[in-house]
Amino acid sequence: MVYNRSEVVERALAANGSANTPRMCQAWTRAIIGVDAVGDADGDGDADAVDGWVSEPESARHYFDRNPPEGVPVAFSGGTNGFGHRAISIGNGRLVSTDAGGTGIIAIVTIAWIEANWHMKYLGWSSTMSGKIIPTAKQKQSRFDAISWNIRRTTPVANVRGALTHMITKRSPDEIYLYEAAHLYGELDGLGYRVYQLKGRTRGNVLALVRNDVSIMRSRVVRMKEFWVGPLLNRPQKPRIYRLLKIKKRGIVWKTMGVHLPFGQKPRRESVLRIRKVLTSRIKWPTIIFGDFNFNESNVTENIAKPAGAKVAGALIDLAIYMNCELVREDNLGDYGISDHPARYYRFVK
Repeated sequence: MVYNRSEVVERALAANGSANTPRMCQAWTRAIIGVDAVGDADGDGDADAVDGWVSEPESARHYFDRNPPEGVPVAFSGGTNGFGHRAISIGNGRLVSTDAGGTGIIAIVTIAWIEANWHMKYLGWSSTMSGKIIPTAKQKQSRFDAISWNIRRTTPVANVRGALTHMITKRSPDEIYLYEAAHLYGELDGLGYRVYQLKGRTRGNVLALVRNDVSIMRSRVVRMKEFWVGPLLNRPQKPRIYRLLKIKKRGIVWKTMGVHLPFGQKPRRESVLRIRKVLTSRIKWPTIIFGDFNFNESNVTENIAKPAGAKVAGALIDLAIYMNCELVREDNLGDYGISDHPARYYRFVK
């Protein structure tokens, strides 16, 4: 069975972080796509990744094109004993590759990474594998992956970076929202994500990271007006500020916001009304509100989701409210031993 390109991407991403048989990139790539071996196509006495590339019809080979589409195999020459390399493109120059996380570990890397680290020559991509056409999906689907996590304001920066690095390697989400994250200002560069955060401990509580290759249409803040009294400081605190983003994927605009609701009746009511407004404006867009809502799921459902015609995912107070899209996956990633909240992973499609 030859899988279509969307299925190939799903299968490749599902394998990210898992083990592979070392130096069996051609066989692994074939298995992900669902085709048989071609054998020793170039007659050099072994069946390797170079044979795989040579076996593809000339018309199917796109030489040196550094922007392969999702769900197709890419090829490199060189490497150990000149065997070359094959991997799966997941778009924007990124690949799911065997041995890229260390010998025997599958990881997400880029074309440039393989060139720089393995000193191989990029040959291009093909619309076939073992000469068989890899069909496109019947209907394009825009997928949005996100992680939402209250990391706790006392968590050391090094611990947060370590946990995020692990999550990104395993999941490669489009977007990450963090709460109680004011102390991380300027500390999360170099993870492959653009960081959106206001400076100042009393203003920058909600932090957003957006993967570098994701197209952002707009980023702005939603400012509350009401002061509030929290359970720890027991004194008035400045109004909360939330991060609102509009991201475009496959022609679909995804509107998301990260919130950390305050305590107190008036400030909380103000936040609830603002969230409802975000949900119900531009009603055809898929819209997701991620956050630590500081009240339980039934309250969020009754006070925010139902009046807006939205649904709720997540658990306890760490939730996602969504509408005009479908939730297809949700995982509890654990607290990494550094927070009293587990990180939550969501996948939505439109």
